[in-house]
Amino acid sequence: MRNRLKENGLDAPFMTMGYLISGVIVLVFIAFFHNFSGIGWALLWGLMLIAAGLISLHTSLYGKAAIWNRIIADLNIKSDSQVLDLGTGHGLTLIKFAKQLGSNGSATGIDLWHSRDQLDNDNKQTETNVKNANLKCYTNILTGDIRSLPFENDSFDFVTSSFVIHNIKSKQERYKAITEAYRVLKQGGTLVIVDTEHKQREYTEVLADLGAQMKIKNLGFNGWWSGPWMPSYEIEVKKSA
Repeated sequence: MRNRLKENGLDAPFMTMGYLISGVIVLVFIAFFHNFSGIGWALLWGLMLIAAGLISLHTSLYGKAAIWNRIIADLNIKSDSQVLDLGTGHGLTLIKFAKQLGSNGSATGIDLWHSRDQLDNDNKQTETNVKNANLKCYTNILTGDIRSLPFENDSFDFVTSSFVIHNIKSKQERYKAITEAYRVLKQGGTLVIVDTEHKQREYTEVLADLGAQMKIKNLGFNGWWSGPWMPSYEIEVKKSA
């Protein structure tokens, strides 16, 4: 699990650990004060909290990797593609795309490295993960804001975002992030957004205003955060040539 944490990163660490710790506290309370009348409900609540934490842990360490493996298998990624990963974190998505590229391709990751969004989020760990992956393509890890990307229009064949945009609190700022992602995408290129929370309609409205062609998929158990009430989805976007 330690290697998974380094390679994949633990998303929403305060939420995940909060569920687990709260569940354990409830069970410890029951163990010491087991004669009260609501023990059945308390036990159920404690087990549900622990289950929610374990489901979120699964999504971080295993589920999101499976999601991106499937996405990449369905894409036609040429070896000389130029790839940009937004909010790259520990580099899971960046590295998976980079492994499809040859020496003429490039993979760039950009992040502000907030640990509240991903545990121990740090560019040094990402650079180590990239180095350990023994990639053939050129890679570049940058510190920057996805709402104001330092790239020219039409620069990348693929732009990716994995559980990132919902972390931007302002609707207007999320609009900027999506608009920037679309701006730097080449004509005929593909933008893939994987995200959670109930922002899907908001994202698709922004993309529709930009003239994007979209496909939307629900991601099932591998994209659950705490449970089915917090599902995830994929929005695959084509930029018209």
